[in-house]
Amino acid sequence: MRPVAKQSLSWLRRRSSSLILLGVFLSVTGAFLLGLTDPNNRIATTVGGLLLGGGITVVISDLTGRRAIKEQYAKDANLRRRDTVYGPLEAELNFLRQRLEAAANGQEPYPQVVLSSDSLNDSPIFPNHDPTRVILTHWPAFRQNFRRNDFSPPTQKLLDELLETAERYTQAVSLTKSPIVEALSSSVDAASKATMETEAFRAWKTVYESQERRSALLDDSTTTENDWFERLIQQPPAGTTFGNALVGAWMSINALPIQGLVLARSQNDLAEKLHSWFRPDPSAPRSPPRLWVEQIIASAWPHMVDHSSVIDARKLATRMANLTRQADDALSDALHEIRDRYEGGRPLV
Repeated sequence: MRPVAKQSLSWLRRRSSSLILLGVFLSVTGAFLLGLTDPNNRIATTVGGLLLGGGITVVISDLTGRRAIKEQYAKDANLRRRDTVYGPLEAELNFLRQRLEAAANGQEPYPQVVLSSDSLNDSPIFPNHDPTRVILTHWPAFRQNFRRNDFSPPTQKLLDELLETAERYTQAVSLTKSPIVEALSSSVDAASKATMETEAFRAWKTVYESQERRSALLDDSTTTENDWFERLIQQPPAGTTFGNALVGAWMSINALPIQGLVLARSQNDLAEKLHSWFRPDPSAPRSPPRLWVEQIIASAWPHMVDHSSVIDARKLATRMANLTRQADDALSDALHEIRDRYEGGRPLV
């Protein structure tokens, strides 16, 4: 047999099933009989026609059956991906996407921590119960096993880059803490000093230190709107200032996302949350006026939002938002294609 014929036969055996080879053999034999026998020989003509028709039927049936089986395998695989891979990952990334888009529009604070679950135990930056964190759990798990193969190489690269950017963002946010604390502390100390130099404070302090005032402290009717001045005369811990002590208390509250609000440039929201911090404890002195807190934030604001660490963190937040949007759109498109191909198409209502 010639080399070309041998190669063709070898390729045909590799690419074709036994039924297809049988069908081809029958078809060739039938065509041979029809082409080379006497048309008046009814037996040969009939046999040739039956062989040709049967061979073609076998080939078509095998190809159709193989295609149906392949489609069923594809359906089962994609429904599995929808339920165990694409769906959970899309929900997680869509949550992060909404958080970042809302923060970019100033509607809520930026998350202060965005970490992958495989690096969570190695990060001492924030305690585990911090509600301002977003933990990405699905892709870190998927990329460690066979489920990574459910994604194309470009998508794998995109998701890996997203996790890397999230890690860098979290580190960048941690670097904003010191300049924010310094700016707020200085502003609080300046506001406290200015307040204690006012005539209203001196008059209040004279009454506060009098024996009559001390004996009437338990009488609610004796309280005045300036009793919040008592906060200013409380002695801070040794080696610190009133501003450092107050801002340290603010920063220790996990539900008070100061850094996230600064990143989101939500000045009014930050003033509201810091003013609300004074309210819960009824045994503490009165809350200062909202205006006093607003003036502190306004004084510190340029030193916070224009600091290089805050600018760097915002750039990484923008980069992370873009990557999250791309990944979420890709997953959403995949879920829609699965729905349209295997679940009856778009919803009717």
